[in-house]
Amino acid sequence: MTIGLLVGLAQWLFLRGYFTKSLVWLLSSAVGLGLGIGLVLISNLINQSGVISIILVVLVYGIATGFVMSWLSASHRKTESNLVNAA
Repeated sequence: MTIGLLVGLAQWLFLRGYFTKSLVWLLSSAVGLGLGIGLVLISNLINQSGVISIILVVLVYGIATGFVMSWLSASHRKTESNLVNAA
């Protein structure tokens, strides 16, 4: 999970300029990578296929961060819409 947090921190430094609720990105990155690695270790997949293990980790990480990016984008659009309507 620490690696996911560090990766998420590097990405968050960029995202914070675009999304007000971007702090959630750190959590999704840490959970996504931690869950992916956890699944590989629990299933003992690492001893069967390194390539499939990497693919599984990337898929889980991508799903976790993809959901959060969709949510951030939708929240951002709503905020922009409210600003246009208020003007």
